[in-house]
Amino acid sequence: AGKQDSFEVTIRVKCKCGEYRTILDKGTALEYDENGRVVRMIGTHLDITEQEELRIKIENSLSEKTLLLSEIHHRVKNNLAIVTGLISLQSIGSGDEELKALLDETARRIKSIAQVHELLYNTDSFTDIPFDKYVRSLTNSISETLNNKNGIINLKIDENLVININQAIPLGLLLNELITNSFKYAFDLTSKNNVINFSLEFKDGAYYANYNDSGSGFERSKLESSSSLGSLLIDTLLQQLESDFNIETEKGYTIDFTFAESILGAHSNF
Repeated sequence: AGKQDSFEVTIRVKCKCGEYRTILDKGTALEYDENGRVVRMIGTHLDITEQEELRIKIENSLSEKTLLLSEIHHRVKNNLAIVTGLISLQSIGSGDEELKALLDETARRIKSIAQVHELLYNTDSFTDIPFDKYVRSLTNSISETLNNKNGIINLKIDENLVININQAIPLGLLLNELITNSFKYAFDLTSKNNVINFSLEFKDGAYYANYNDSGSGFERSKLESSSSLGSLLIDTLLQQLESDFNIETEKGYTIDFTFAESILGAHSNF
């Protein structure tokens, strides 16, 4: 038994009636001459016109949906940018420092969501966020708005790690609140030794995160009795991610939290 050459080719043929049909030809060599040339074959001709027309329709439909999703993310990003801009203008025009701080925090929260849609618009996927890229963009943005000159944010995230959009948004908001709280309440802004560390890894179907700052720490009872919007948001976002977490406050603020990967995303508690 020697080799058996096979072929498979799709062709379009014109029928006597003028209609074009798509034909799938398959064949296998059965016999060769002394020079190795095929002298006998067996094969089939299969009319796959309907299947080919359906395939083209599906591809066109998918292309249209991809374009539509891309446009949706682009418009959401632009609309959120407009909202952020309006809030920032209101903040600039406010003479009330407390109100100005609240407006700036709101603008940062909205911007953290807008950055997700911007990344999705610029990637091939419309559901999975390249999280390392997102967090670096997010922390740079937070540092700029907080005028962070006396703080370092260290990140340790696998550059190939991706997170579903429905989990990336609450996680991004959570990180925004944690960083903001560190700079507002934990750090001595005259010091050059303010450090934040954030790490995230994916293992066995779950995400493992650690956040810690180099602040002076505080009594745990203060955290449990806090009714500030930032603290309430942190609790709500941890619940939304359905995470298990542990918080230490004696030497700086440290939180370890774990949450399972979810294709459908987190459950909203807002």
